Amino acid sequence: MFQKHHLSPDDPANRLRGNSFGLRAAFDLWYEPTLDTLVVVDVSLSSIATSNSARIGYGWRVFEDMLGGVYVGPEVQYSGSDGYRHLRAGAHITSMKTDDVEWSAAAGWANDSKGRVGPYLRLNVLKRL
Repeated sequence: MFQKHHLSPDDPANRLRGNSFGLRAAFDLWYEPTLDTLVVVDVSLSSIATSNSARIGYGWRVFEDMLGGVYVGPEVQYSGSDGYRHLRAGAHITSMKTDDVEWSAAAGWANDSKGRVGPYLRLNVLKRL
């Protein structure tokens, strides 16, 4: 992986400044232990800025008659890089489908290592080719 960062204002002491080469690895798991439950896990690790992230969610199938079944449940997400940490806890709805597009969304509460606290909203769209 190659990344090029331009900082404004310039920060010569920032190790992300300029060009970086590194590796990024990712892992995704979608597991349905029963017909009505879901476990999702995704992890990403990078050697550039030692950035990393992870998310785990659990869901129960609901609304099978109206929406063909979606999963609703709790999720926890973590991300960090070079001493900065960000943690989210909330609820997700996963596997909403319209034609060949699949949607998921989540909302909850987030806090970080800078002392900031507040709500978060996540929306994902997946289109199969």
